[in-house]
Amino acid sequence: MSSVSDQDLSKFNFPGGFPSSRDLAPSIVFLLAYIATTPILVWRLWKKEYRTLCLIRPTLFLLARYVMLVLRAYMSKHSYGENELIAELVVVSTGTLFLVDPLTELWKRNVTTAVAKDVAPKWVRRVSIILSLGVLAAIGTSVAAASQISGAMDGSSSLSTVLTLRKASAIVTVAVIVCILIAAILTHMSFGLAIRNTLFVVGCSLCLLVISTYRVVQTYSTNPDSAVHKPVVFWICQMVFELIVFVSLISIPIPAWFPSTRTPAEAEQISQAEYGKSEASNGMTMYPVQYHSAGQSRGPAQSQQQSYPQYQPNNNQTYPSR
Repeated sequence: MSSVSDQDLSKFNFPGGFPSSRDLAPSIVFLLAYIATTPILVWRLWKKEYRTLCLIRPTLFLLARYVMLVLRAYMSKHSYGENELIAELVVVSTGTLFLVDPLTELWKRNVTTAVAKDVAPKWVRRVSIILSLGVLAAIGTSVAAASQISGAMDGSSSLSTVLTLRKASAIVTVAVIVCILIAAILTHMSFGLAIRNTLFVVGCSLCLLVISTYRVVQTYSTNPDSAVHKPVVFWICQMVFELIVFVSLISIPIPAWFPSTRTPAEAEQISQAEYGKSEASNGMTMYPVQYHSAGQSRGPAQSQQQSYPQYQPNNNQTYPSR
């Protein structure tokens, strides 16, 4: 039993609904799944060739899910109060956002390291900064909403304020994910980026879009008997897709797939490729530059020049006298 009534809980549309004995089994299953993936994340962070700043936020996500699953398993069999409920709401709401920001960074790297610096669009970095700020705004509004729940229950603060903050957080999250998805597709079509990398960003973004769409529908739903409020929908539409994205991020060597910088050789190769595309678009035929030792042919131009007949003086030729 809970010290918080079902009537109070229904006002806030908590993700996953009221914790009950039905949540014990899925909480344990997902907790074991995250425990099983922890060694992979630790190994990625330990090995220098796999270490990257992009893994910091998935680490925070993992810690948030540990707290959330332990709390939910405990709350499913024990009585709890507002503090436990608010703590569980914070880690549920903010955990997903720790998976959004790494995709923004991966998309930016996919563009900036595959396109020559002189032709790389400057708006990519600007958009990535705006998207990161959007994630921070979603986290801030979610935490602010959770901090005011206790006051809304005892009447000291407005319930509408809490609901407005939660709705704002859900809308901003959807907007950021949709922007990542559209940006990944547009930049791939414009610059011919690696299909593997683009598919990775798009696939993870689609999974996060399912989660964020569920959160919007669940937040705006006022019917407590709606299907979106059922625990099974929460475990599938949020928890399963979160696990897919998290496993995807730790299963690939991010520095190899999405390097943060280019080596000089890679930069030169990209510049030559971009130069070749530019010349080809202008209708000019490009010949590869080859270096040969003395006496060897130096390319098509010289071979054509040597094919012309050369003048040979004829000393036996006679001319009529005047």
